[in-house]
Amino acid sequence: MRKKKQQVFAAYGYIAPIALILIVFLGVSVTMSIILSFTKYNILTPPQFNGLDNYTRMLTDKKFMKALINTLKIMIYVVPLQTVTAIGVGVLIAARKNTWLGKLANIVIFIPVLSSNAVVGTIWKAILNGHVGVVEKIFAVFGIDCSMLLGDAATALLTVAMVSVWKNMGYYAVLYISALMSIPDSYYEAAKVDGAGRWARFRYITLPMLKPTTIMTIFLGITTSLQCFDIIYNPPAPAAAPR
Repeated sequence: MRKKKQQVFAAYGYIAPIALILIVFLGVSVTMSIILSFTKYNILTPPQFNGLDNYTRMLTDKKFMKALINTLKIMIYVVPLQTVTAIGVGVLIAARKNTWLGKLANIVIFIPVLSSNAVVGTIWKAILNGHVGVVEKIFAVFGIDCSMLLGDAATALLTVAMVSVWKNMGYYAVLYISALMSIPDSYYEAAKVDGAGRWARFRYITLPMLKPTTIMTIFLGITTSLQCFDIIYNPPAPAAAPR
């Protein structure tokens, strides 16, 4: 018991310095942001207290409210689609974890995650503006004019959400792959003995065991989907695209 307590204290001791630094910097940043939000401030002049004027102007600004609503819509699109896609990709790759194809796929799906949002936004806008002939022909097979996906306000938000999912899905898929590999094989073997099929094993073993990871990915997905400004704002954005 004493040895276990010593190990716990040692673990806290290792993370304490970094945790303290994060708390201090985060606390200072948040406090300064809150204080400055009640002032009129720029770099050239000292802050001047103006009460709730900043919040009043923000909440009565039609452009801000429209941007807020559009951001919430993107979040509603992104989080469920991203979670379901990540689970599906994670299951497929985990099932082939010991093959060269599985190892290659594990690397490939993470490449978009390493790209900045600005780069991803620029690339996809070039693709969807019809600058890539092969992609344009693929969309044409389904009767879709890819140059109108960002130009039409009805499809622009969903298109941005799809790009965000493509960009970040690999990260969540890797989390699910790690969670899937931690599930004991004995659970599946026992289920097979009891006559459970593939879908039954997935529903009653895999999904419940993935619940902690799913909760985490949902919260992370909400945070990520609220940070898609740079994907939307990179030129050349069509005039009808949501700003």
